[in-house]
Amino acid sequence: MLGLSQVAKEWRKLSITPPQQIQHSLALIQSQYNSHLAYIAKLSILAEYSLSRFKIQSIGINLALSDQIRNNLAKLLEASSKCYTRLFTEYLGKDNVLIESPIISKTTAEDFYSESDLFEVISAAKPDEQLEKEKTIVRREIAIQTDRRLIELLQKVNKQLVQILQGARSALQSDNPDRIRHFAVSFRELLTHIIRALAPDESVKNWTSERSFFHNNIPTRKARIFYICRNIKNNHYKRFLEKDIDAVLELLNIFQQETHEIDAKLAPSLLPILRLRMEIAVLALLETNFL
Repeated sequence: MLGLSQVAKEWRKLSITPPQQIQHSLALIQSQYNSHLAYIAKLSILAEYSLSRFKIQSIGINLALSDQIRNNLAKLLEASSKCYTRLFTEYLGKDNVLIESPIISKTTAEDFYSESDLFEVISAAKPDEQLEKEKTIVRREIAIQTDRRLIELLQKVNKQLVQILQGARSALQSDNPDRIRHFAVSFRELLTHIIRALAPDESVKNWTSERSFFHNNIPTRKARIFYICRNIKNNHYKRFLEKDIDAVLELLNIFQQETHEIDAKLAPSLLPILRLRMEIAVLALLETNFL
């Protein structure tokens, strides 16, 4: 049997965390949790404000789109807004914004904010000078984090995808009057490659036999999105991501085919917001896949 002195010696080897350090760690976790929740709430409020600055009948009016295309955009925005509202309400209702992963809740909020921001630019009658400084700071912070993380995750999938991303960025930064269309073409290619790389045909087929997920024995886009979300239990998030990608693809179609010339006054504010909108949507897919 060990003597008391030996027991004490062995006990010290365990390096048990002192109560003061435990309390400090708990306080730090609570602080981080509160900061995380505050960040999501802030982005949600800014998104709501952006959407309040135009009527649904005016959506896309700054791009001189046809009524049919604007109606499609309105339906897509309504669908993604409902999904986000349900998701965010569930987070608050369960008092646990860290459901599944803090990365998911953070990226989702940034995604919806960037979508609302873009819709405001292409739909509101004039820029909002009151909150523009705050929103510029938010965009810059999201862009810095997104840029680093996006490159990192694309390299894990396929290093060639980074080249496509850089090509899309270069197109948008050029002086070419057709730069937005070139950006849209490159980004659609990037998105298509990513979705198929993260959800290959055979992997989806082995995962599900649900008939509605296939067309001519090929997985639909919805099937691939749900496959990417297979480790996520929250159905509201799956539907949000599905509607989000639908909206992104519709916007890419518009900028590729329907807008031949962007108003010179609109372009400076549109370009960085357009890029962020597309990149954060891709990041949401990648983050979901690598959970």
